[in-house]
Amino acid sequence: MVRVLVYALPMMLAVYALVDCLQTPTDEVRTLPRIAWLAVIVVFVFVGPIAWLLAGRERSALGALFRPAQQAGVPRPAARRTLAPDDDPDFLRKLGRGRPSAPRRPPSTDEDALLEEWERDLRRPEPRDGGPDDEGPATAGDGAPRA
Repeated sequence: MVRVLVYALPMMLAVYALVDCLQTPTDEVRTLPRIAWLAVIVVFVFVGPIAWLLAGRERSALGALFRPAQQAGVPRPAARRTLAPDDDPDFLRKLGRGRPSAPRRPPSTDEDALLEEWERDLRRPEPRDGGPDDEGPATAGDGAPRA
């Protein structure tokens, strides 16, 4: 098992360093050109990936020391966060534009009467019947038991 790790770990590190080198933006590659770094990583399988991680890219912990903008205290611009539609004020402003709103029709007298009846029912106190404190079965107005 240990013999496998002796060969597998450097190979995995080399593959990681190759992919990282290929994906690193050109302006963040330091010390050597990218093609030279690829050659170093492939030829020196044990030392090349470690050299790339320490000296070849700017994103490493040491790379932060070499950034002039960071040394001068200039903050990096923050990436704009994507907002959900209900949190985006521009989207909410656009909702009302572009389509005419339908004119509101006045409610009919039947709807008014039904609404007034519902409001009266809501204001009326509930009769106490059939509760756990009542004695006997709850009955409707005609004496029949309620379901």
